[in-house]
Amino acid sequence: MQTYPPLTSTPNVSKVIKAHDKPIGCIATHIRKKVLATGCDDATFKIFNMDNYEELGSGSGHTDYISGIDIHPKGLFLATCSGDSTINVNDLSTGKNKITYKDFKSIVWDVKFHDTGDFLLSCSGDSTVRLFDINMDKARNIYYGHTDAVNKVNFQPFTNYFASCSADKTVSIWDMRLGLTVQTFYGHLNVVNDVIFNTRGDMLYSCDADGVVKAWDIRKNKEMYLKIN
Repeated sequence: MQTYPPLTSTPNVSKVIKAHDKPIGCIATHIRKKVLATGCDDATFKIFNMDNYEELGSGSGHTDYISGIDIHPKGLFLATCSGDSTINVNDLSTGKNKITYKDFKSIVWDVKFHDTGDFLLSCSGDSTVRLFDINMDKARNIYYGHTDAVNKVNFQPFTNYFASCSADKTVSIWDMRLGLTVQTFYGHLNVVNDVIFNTRGDMLYSCDADGVVKAWDIRKNKEMYLKIN
C-alpha cells in the first residue's frame, strides 16, 4: 500500500461556508486576489472574500443550472454558463449582468477568460467552441472539429493557444487566431471530462469517465507514460 509522509502542520478545516442550498456544480478563484466564486444548480452564483469568508455578492440571470464559471484576470467580470444555453458576463463589483451571449444551440459546459482579459472562450454540447471578444461584445470565432459535446476548455498560459476535450474521446489544441487545430491527441477510451495545462504550458493533462488521467508532452506531440509504484 502506498504511504505518504505526514503533514508538517495540521490544516485548519473548521471553517465551512454554506454557500447554496442546492448542489454546487463549479467554482473559480481569482488569479491574484483571494476571491472565490461558486455556481449552483439553482441558477445562481455567489462571490466570497476568502480572507474572512464573507459573501461579497450574488446574482442570477440564468433559467437553468450554472455549469461553468470563471473570474476575469483583472477582477472586472464574472462569467457564467448554463444549461439554458447562454453565457452571462457580470460586473464583479455589483453582480449585475453586463453581457448575455445566446449563440449556442445546446448546453454551454465551460467558460474561460484569456490571460489578457480581452477574450472569453466557451464550449458546448453542440460540439463547438466559441471565442467572444469582450471589448467588441460579439463572437470572434467558432471552432469546429469535435464530433460530440465539448466538455472543457483551457488556455495555454500567456499564449494564443487553447485545449479542448470532448465526449468524442479526443483532446485537441487550437490556434485561437487562425481557428485551426494544431494537435489532436487520441488514447482515451471514454468521454474526456477535463483538460488543463501545467504552468509552463509544455504539458497537458486530461481525465475521462473511466477514471483515467493522461499526460501529454506538447513538444513531442505524444502521451507520457508514468510509472506508478
